[in-house]
Amino acid sequence: MIKIEKYDFYIFDCDGVILNSNQLKTKAFSKSLHGEDAILISDFIKYHKQNGGISRHEKFRYFFKKIKKQPNSNLEIHKALVRFSEIVKHELIQCDYVPGFLKFIRKIFNINPNIFVVSGSEENELNYVFNKRKINQFFKKIYGSPNDKSINTLKVISNFSNISNSGVFFGDSKIDYETAKEFNLDFIFVKSFSEWKNGKETINNKNIINNFLNI
Repeated sequence: MIKIEKYDFYIFDCDGVILNSNQLKTKAFSKSLHGEDAILISDFIKYHKQNGGISRHEKFRYFFKKIKKQPNSNLEIHKALVRFSEIVKHELIQCDYVPGFLKFIRKIFNINPNIFVVSGSEENELNYVFNKRKINQFFKKIYGSPNDKSINTLKVISNFSNISNSGVFFGDSKIDYETAKEFNLDFIFVKSFSEWKNGKETINNKNIINNFLNI
């Protein structure tokens, strides 16, 4: 049983951890590249699923420069980013929470309000969506791209000057796990909606929850 009360601060990824939004993001990436070669899009979706938690800027840059091999593609990247944002903004407001999340966040907020979001999603978009969903009050700060998760996790830790302060990262992707390891944080793998295929094996089946119903 995970003793959640022992931590000084809590970090949550968003997609697949707070919101059941991984599949809608995957579909949005595909729709944003409408008109591109279907085989290239399929390769891109595989890359996207293998690299959860990386910003959409980096992912679209990878598609045009590495998969499509189009060096002068800044305009196309910009258009894809605009289309992607238009698709997901509304859907993120409407999609379901990961089961048990709201009850769990209220529980730990009453114990310790040092709760943060560190996501690969756009920071402004996250703040807009969380405000619309009326959950922004649960988080001391919501961090997202264009900064990566390593930079944003360092921002969280900078709030706590005591070296003995302990934190936990709730994530569902390899980059969440690697970021937690980088800063010596405990990692809890939220599995139900994760697209990280070998996540259980990578973390040796430790600290895994399906959702927040029984934590």
